[in-house]
Amino acid sequence: MGRSATALAAELARPCGVGLVGDGADGFVRAVITELLTQRGPRARVVLARTEVARVFGTAFDEPLRSALAPELHVCDLLEDAIEHLELEMLLSDAERANPDLSPTRGRGMPTTFWISTPGQDDDVVLPLVRRGSSNRPVGIMFGVWPHGRTCSVDAAGTVTTASGPRHVRPLTSAEALAALRAHASTERTGWL
Repeated sequence: MGRSATALAAELARPCGVGLVGDGADGFVRAVITELLTQRGPRARVVLARTEVARVFGTAFDEPLRSALAPELHVCDLLEDAIEHLELEMLLSDAERANPDLSPTRGRGMPTTFWISTPGQDDDVVLPLVRRGSSNRPVGIMFGVWPHGRTCSVDAAGTVTTASGPRHVRPLTSAEALAALRAHASTERTGWL
């Protein structure tokens, strides 16, 4: 059995994001998204654009499911929208930490945000967000080569090639991930079918 996809992704993404290439990249990212949205324990958020949703889930990821998984899942129309959303989220987190007496959470227990993106030629606008101060920067998981951090190859079996040696995660098919997300949504969100 492989280790947690989320733990491995977070480890690889520090300090300034990770690029994923190879036949297993989509399955690895599906496993990360599924773990983050169905886990018990520390809160997390997932931010991605519709392009990445289509890439990892195809057309089967519908609006009712997206709505049922909100606010932990935030789907943006474009990369630029995701950047604006993350900048605002970080600004609000900074304000809550700076003024804990005005925050309902007292500035503690803020969720970790995982940002899944395909920056391509726009990596210069993505980099400042994943390099931001350690307290509330998003965990950047990028499809493709990531010249500002490490890039790891993931094969179809879930073997992730890293500088420290191969690591293994269980990649998920689209059907497996969607089934887990729907099951979670139906048990956690009353009234959703």
